[in-house]
Amino acid sequence: MLFIESKFSLFCYDLNLHHKPKGQHMKKPFLLSFSSLFASLLALASSASIAYASNITIDKSYVFASIPGSNNTAAFMSITNNTDSQIALIEVKNSLDVPSEIHAHTKAESSQTNSKTQNPHPSAHMIKIPKLEIQPHSQIELKPGGYHIMLIGLKQELKVGQEVDLELTFDNGETIELKQIKAIDRSSVLDTHKPHKQ
Repeated sequence: MLFIESKFSLFCYDLNLHHKPKGQHMKKPFLLSFSSLFASLLALASSASIAYASNITIDKSYVFASIPGSNNTAAFMSITNNTDSQIALIEVKNSLDVPSEIHAHTKAESSQTNSKTQNPHPSAHMIKIPKLEIQPHSQIELKPGGYHIMLIGLKQELKVGQEVDLELTFDNGETIELKQIKAIDRSSVLDTHKPHKQ
């Protein structure tokens, strides 16, 4: 942008050389008008970019460092749908070049019962889901013990402090890239997420 504005400044200067009687009155307003035009265009471009990005807001993203004996880990975040329509997360890619799956944490009734209440104990397990739906103007949180993105078949240990990039695709056509997500020790989070069996 500085290069383009410099070109316009030189152009204005040349015009003033060929119109000396009026140069002193024209040069400053002429340059100001072009500067104002560029400022307006930049502001318009920025506001358009922010408006597009604000359709979906993603924050609080983190990924668990892997644990010994496991080649799987999980990523978590909050996703906010700022639109008037339901959207769905349909695909996730990662910079580790391993499969990514959207998982839900469900509870199934066990045959064991409590002797006092006679209510069955729920047993938790994870299932793969084809998409994660987010209602209009609402937020859904991916967290331990709930929805999460599973990274399956890690080729090497993911250590605390290492970074992972994620690319999230939604059914409304939007793709959002999350850069440099830090791997953290799962003990630093209230962890009700049980590791998948290998």
